Amino acid sequence: MSKKILTIRKQKPKKLVANLVIYVGSRTEHIELDQEKEYSVGRRTASDICLTDPTISRIHGRLHYSENAWKFEDLHSTNGTFVSGSENDADKILHGTKDKEESVVLEEGMVLEIGETMIRFKYLPELPKPDVKRKTDNLAYMSNPSDHYSMLSCEDIEKMINIGQGWIAGLNDLLKDKQKEEEKSESISA
Repeated sequence: MSKKILTIRKQKPKKLVANLVIYVGSRTEHIELDQEKEYSVGRRTASDICLTDPTISRIHGRLHYSENAWKFEDLHSTNGTFVSGSENDADKILHGTKDKEESVVLEEGMVLEIGETMIRFKYLPELPKPDVKRKTDNLAYMSNPSDHYSMLSCEDIEKMINIGQGWIAGLNDLLKDKQKEEEKSESISA
């Protein structure tokens, strides 16, 4: 029986990045947030975070980073946004008006309930960009641009796969919507 020898180079501590964990029915999706980007949230397909629940407004809200914090603003949605899980404030409903959007500073673990969709705000370790070198037993070795090696457990890899599957499901939904629109326009012109 041959022994396997593993060499592990010291890793830099993983940077924590803001994430949304979105629960839709039995599906869970993860979105890593970029501080340089503003995210639209709503039912319309052009939204950065597109939620297909019919009780959600087409342009429901917006998520952005400013003044060293992530914020969610309700943009005059029909049914509002229920916010829970704050250590400093009581649970509340955001319900922006035409004159003023209501917003909340997001804290670790806070939950936004938009229609039947729950969105949890979390800080998670930044995942390296995958470039699998080889696999052995329960670990995969991945190289990052600085050519250090980091070990990812199968659980980490499964999380990355789930994120990819969430994106694929979203793209499939967009494709189906596009096909339905094309079928409608063909039946109208016929």
